[in-house]
Amino acid sequence: MKLAVLAPHLGCRSETFIRRHIDDLLPGKTVLVSNKREKPFGGHWDVECPKLLMNVELNRLNFKMRNHLGGFWGRSLNGESRVVERFLRQQKVTVALGEYLDFSIDWCHLMDRLKIAYFIQAHGIDVSSYLCDRKRAEEVAYICRNVAGIFTRSEFHRNRLLEIGFSENKLYVNPGGVTVDQEWKVRERGEYIFCLAVGRIVPKKGPIFLLDAFRRAAQNCPRLRLDYVGSGPLFPAMRQYVQAHRMGEVVTLHGGVEPGRLAELQARANLFLQHSITDPDTGDEEGLPAAIQEAMGQSLPVVSTRHAGIPEAVEHEITGLLSSPGDSKEMARMILLMAEDEKGAAEMSLRAWKKASRDYRWEDERSRLLSAMGIL
Repeated sequence: MKLAVLAPHLGCRSETFIRRHIDDLLPGKTVLVSNKREKPFGGHWDVECPKLLMNVELNRLNFKMRNHLGGFWGRSLNGESRVVERFLRQQKVTVALGEYLDFSIDWCHLMDRLKIAYFIQAHGIDVSSYLCDRKRAEEVAYICRNVAGIFTRSEFHRNRLLEIGFSENKLYVNPGGVTVDQEWKVRERGEYIFCLAVGRIVPKKGPIFLLDAFRRAAQNCPRLRLDYVGSGPLFPAMRQYVQAHRMGEVVTLHGGVEPGRLAELQARANLFLQHSITDPDTGDEEGLPAAIQEAMGQSLPVVSTRHAGIPEAVEHEITGLLSSPGDSKEMARMILLMAEDEKGAAEMSLRAWKKASRDYRWEDERSRLLSAMGIL
């Protein structure tokens, strides 16, 4: 078997899950088709495998233009399909995995023609904002009728695709896989209680709601500190919020950091925070955030929101605490509960680690994917 991974970006710091599919799903038998991306968005990592890197802006922004030019196969008008076809034939690819539904559908017709078993991994934005328009959603379901399978990161989004009209026997739930510590770690507390948030700073991450919740909690618990790791378009707004509320001594906005520095912050953290919401302008949603899974695998209790697939991982009062999306006051209460009840937080962290050990290990994701794709 020879696997091709098709991805819209190469080297995006937040897309380590795609890097793992390329590096570790079928080592030595994987090739990559991707778009070139320079820093700051891409270029943060590379992979050692045969690569076809294109220099075009791939799909999400030019849907209407391609639709006007001839539907989802408008790409072949400028020769991209021919280039990809030649590469796949030369590499003797037998099975392919497309990352993100909106990017991957452009290649359905080509894969069908080449008789390559084609699977698609959906993530979040591609099964939320991209499918908000009912007509578009039905067109996408029709185009995907011949794919071998579609993976979603949560039951929440699998059910959405079922409602749209995707074939039930082709839908799989693949929540992803992360590195999980071999043993549960007791998160000792010192002078401060360190909270950690990690993620690209975009509307669906609700960064201002998170800062507001933390501010309210810190007013009642001066031991609280927050490390926020990530970059994105809302970073200036976060910085302004921190400055306006004089939170510089309790909140550190790290921006994007290298893996070593992130590991240091994860090691000293006591709580993990994420305030996910549905983007009110675009409808963008989470799938199941890898950052939450990683936190659980590192024995961190989680405070998050009842959003998309998150409750499938963070079970309220079992593996963490959940508040309503957009309710910073409620989230502040959840943070305070974790801060004030060290024993309860430790018990939730143990259950979180056990759940991650059972459901979210990379080894299990690899087995799920290979089995579904007929490679095992």
